[in-house]
Amino acid sequence: MILTASMLITLAGCSFQPFSYTQEAFDERRARWELNELTDYDYVYRRSCECLPAATSAMTVAVRGGEVASATDTQSGANVSTYPYPTIDELFDLIQDAIDREAQRLDVTYDTWLDYPTQIRIDYDLETADDEFTIEARDLAPM
Repeated sequence: MILTASMLITLAGCSFQPFSYTQEAFDERRARWELNELTDYDYVYRRSCECLPAATSAMTVAVRGGEVASATDTQSGANVSTYPYPTIDELFDLIQDAIDREAQRLDVTYDTWLDYPTQIRIDYDLETADDEFTIEARDLAPM
């Protein structure tokens, strides 16, 4: 009983890393995404940060031919073109940049079917206030 309780206390203090951030592991994950050969899809994008509210709204991003064709606010239905929304490939580029810059915190969760990043949490410097952000990508629908 004592051994079990101490094991639970030890496990409670552990943090869960959803992905190993060696360059090789990241390259493998990106290669699995690229096997899908998706250039036409829609997905819902949302950024959480200390930003203006317009930059944190959930948007349906339409990607055609590998380029963002449009972005529509999921709440209002308004077409928004003033903020540069990323493709999934650009989200992978963002992760690579965080690896290259040796971000102090980088957590990524991936879709188990299509292998795209569904949540990216980056904090480049734990000592700097308001440089951290989270990106959610969900509901990817191939066209």
